[in-house]
Amino acid sequence: MPITINQNPEQLARDKIDTMLCDAGWVVQSKKQVNLAASKGVAVREYLTDAGPAEPDTLRSRLITTPKLDPTGLRPAQITAIENLEHSFKKNRPKALIQMATGAGKTFTAATFMYRLLKHADAKRILFVIDTKNLGEQAEQEFMSFQPNDDNRKFTELSRQLKLRKILHRYQPSRNP
Repeated sequence: MPITINQNPEQLARDKIDTMLCDAGWVVQSKKQVNLAASKGVAVREYLTDAGPAEPDTLRSRLITTPKLDPTGLRPAQITAIENLEHSFKKNRPKALIQMATGAGKTFTAATFMYRLLKHADAKRILFVIDTKNLGEQAEQEFMSFQPNDDNRKFTELSRQLKLRKILHRYQPSRNP
């Protein structure tokens, strides 16, 4: 699959994810040319759900009433990232990318933001993409130990109430003979 050089980090990340999906044996298709029988694994860009593109309008309206972020236990960069993500979603820009230095707490930031989307905005689906087995195991451990500021239960205990469904698929790079 040819990679189109795009201008912003989100589009570059999408190109990288598409390439990784192709390398893992998936077929990546445009929503205008969907053929679900093309392969065992078919990924469709910008796929419309029964509720519309990705429920941005209803999610956006629910985000407007989201309570202010409690910064307790968060680093300044994490606070900025979560607040900027929420601001982006409220302005109907639901596609976003967090770019932080190694060790800055990206997974904890993502867990905090996902928890807020699930609890306060009643998000139905959240896709969290990991590109290596190592990072997948690290993220799994981080999510298992995550405990929000406003509840004394772990994320895994809350997930049933929050309708969070865990689907763990470890990325397996294709091996070239």
